[in-house]
Amino acid sequence: MTLALAGNRKDSGVSIAEVNLKLIWDVVSQIKVGERGHACVVGSGGRLIAHPDISLVLRNTDMSRLAQVQAAMSGNPDAVDPLQGALNVQGQKVLTASAPIAPLGWTMFVELPVEEAYASLYAALQRLAMVLLAASIFAVLAGVLLARRMVGPIQALRAGAERIGGGDLSQRISIKTGDELEGLADQFNDMGERACRNPMPTSRTRSSSAPRN
Repeated sequence: MTLALAGNRKDSGVSIAEVNLKLIWDVVSQIKVGERGHACVVGSGGRLIAHPDISLVLRNTDMSRLAQVQAAMSGNPDAVDPLQGALNVQGQKVLTASAPIAPLGWTMFVELPVEEAYASLYAALQRLAMVLLAASIFAVLAGVLLARRMVGPIQALRAGAERIGGGDLSQRISIKTGDELEGLADQFNDMGERACRNPMPTSRTRSSSAPRN
């Protein structure tokens, strides 16, 4: 690439420099962003100056149509996000950031594929989903076991109370839960034992005869 710069005075002439882009490519290609990310340099006119794929440079690829290049070349710093999602020259979704090379009017871009950038987040979400699924299964199983532990004694207590109320005072309710249900069953058992020891007298109907005259 030939660079020319005119002097400030009439007799200063023009300074011309020949820049070997291979040297710039060596520097850019050594910049590693993650596993599949890379860096590239775009000129002031939107032409690709350096890229790890040197064939794109040799084809004089125009990058000015890309949204991130247009934002960087707009001259409005507020219009450029520090990190934005866009499509690269190959049409891949990438996260890109840029920095100007002020003396040359160039811009350096670094790109990282969205899949790689969010890989750790996706992995964390998968782990969280697995933990939530395991917690849900545990909660369901615990609820079923708790329901069985509560429903069984309640049914036994109801059945025993019905038999005792029906006159079967020898019925005993066996509940070993260590809570209020067991205490209530013991009270029913005590009540049945007391009723067996002290049976209520049977009332007899006496027939009365009318007085004789």
